[in-house]
Amino acid sequence: MVKVQAERGSNLLGARLCAAVFVVLAVVPFVLNEPVRRVEAAVVGWVAQGVLGVDVTLAPVGAVLGVGAGTQSYFQMTVSMACSVVLLTAPLFALAAVLLATGRAPVRRGVLAAALGAVGLELTNTVRLVLIMWMTRRTGLEGFGWAHTVYGSLIVLAGLILVILAFVLVATGRRRARRVAPRSPRLRDGGGGGPRA
Repeated sequence: MVKVQAERGSNLLGARLCAAVFVVLAVVPFVLNEPVRRVEAAVVGWVAQGVLGVDVTLAPVGAVLGVGAGTQSYFQMTVSMACSVVLLTAPLFALAAVLLATGRAPVRRGVLAAALGAVGLELTNTVRLVLIMWMTRRTGLEGFGWAHTVYGSLIVLAGLILVILAFVLVATGRRRARRVAPRSPRLRDGGGGGPRA
């Protein structure tokens, strides 16, 4: 009995420590806004360069990408806070923290769900930003408008729905059924007033 309580106590402590880490992961990107967006812009630029086959450079300061240097369709694109994946991952990390702190998700599943969710959201946002670059290069500001407000929003919405579903399935997935000793049949000869339904 003491061993079981000790295991539960250490599991709860581990879950709460992981929850605290997820709270920090949800908050720190807002505090370190510029460096986080700069890293994200670098990743998006690297992917866009490979996918679009065009030169994409990161400006020396800020989260500004130069797309198509040396061409007539050159433009600069800023990954602002509103365009950053931080706005999507913060609620995900906060939810993971709540699930872990309250014991609604086992630590391994909660951490795995949050990690997979963050990667899924980053992929979703990267696809959106690369689409914006592609359409802007093809049709200028009109393409930027459509890609940014309509197509990009649909991509993020679809990605968000998929990530939330996957997060819930992984974090709270089917737990192993507890083995319960079979109940002994009640004696019917005067042991309690008849059968129970």
